[in-house]
Formats: sequence, C-alpha cells, structure tokens
Amino acid sequence: MNTWTKEKPTRGEWWLSIALDKRPAARGAPFPAVIKCHVDLISPGHLWVVDGIEPTKHVRYDKGGDWLPLDQSWFAGAQWKRVDPDPADPFAQEARDNA
Repeated sequence: MNTWTKEKPTRGEWWLSIALDKRPAARGAPFPAVIKCHVDLISPGHLWVVDGIEPTKHVRYDKGGDWLPLDQSWFAGAQWKRVDPDPADPFAQEARDNA
C-alpha cells in the first residue's frame, strides 16, 4: 500500500509534504502543500567521492534547485509518499469488462 509516512525516504521519486509550521511564503505565495522530489545518495563533492566521507541522502525538487541534505531541520516532521513509477492502465479493467 502506498500511504503517507513520516519515515525518512529511500532513494527514488517521492511526493513530499513539508510540515505546516515550516511552509514559508515566498513572495506572497505559500510553499506547495505537496511537491514531487527525488532522493539520492550524494557525495560532499557532488561529482566525486571524497576519501573517507560516505555519500548521504539528499533531496531535490522535481522542478529543479539544489540538492538539500535529508537530515536538515527543513525536513523534520515532513511526510513522504512513494511516486508509483509504473501506474496501472486505467483502461485495462474496462477492456476486460467489454471483452
């Protein structure tokens, strides 16, 4: 089942909902209630591995921007929901019913 959770996400595509008390207004527009994002392991140098430092989970919004460390306070209390990478064909059941 694909439900909302406060557990930190694994790598992949996720829907993100930032906690209400952390949603700032940018130029008068509130932060989106839900935004699609990507979670991946990123090295401190982004393009190269720094000796002795393990990559950590980072988040980037689907619309672009910087990779943000998942452990920063901005994500505390956020809720996550996995993006279904292979949605079912909504017409599949209809085709079987009409056969």
